[in-house]
Amino acid sequence: MPHGEAAAVRHSDRTDRNWKTHLMTALGYTACERGITVRFTRVIDMINRLTTAQINGTLELALKSYLKPSLLLLDELYLIDRRGADLLFQVVAARYESGSIVITTNRPFRDWGRIFDIDNTLATAMIDRLMHHGEAMVIQGNSFRTKGDNPDE
Repeated sequence: MPHGEAAAVRHSDRTDRNWKTHLMTALGYTACERGITVRFTRVIDMINRLTTAQINGTLELALKSYLKPSLLLLDELYLIDRRGADLLFQVVAARYESGSIVITTNRPFRDWGRIFDIDNTLATAMIDRLMHHGEAMVIQGNSFRTKGDNPDE
């Protein structure tokens, strides 16, 4: 993935998140093998860390750890509160055109306003920055966890 690009990986089956994590892990591993600096974290873990830093007055320092790597991999974007949405936007906006970012989610873009506590303006601004030099990858299919549950398989 060229520097400054973004991708959002979404799976249409809400029961399966694990495969996206495997895909992102493989992407990060391959990037590391090629000498690209990578940071992998779940979105909620990043938000929790940044929220704590914001409360403690060390947000600028904490943000640097998400801005420094060439490739930032953010796993499992789901419902987050207003503060979390604002912090995630700060990361995306600061990395815009300067570092690559991949976000996994099982929610389509049209639902991102609900993810960000009913803030469609913030959702639109974030999607705009992610997709300006990026692309969305939507993979259709059933969860591997439920494979075999259907007697017709």
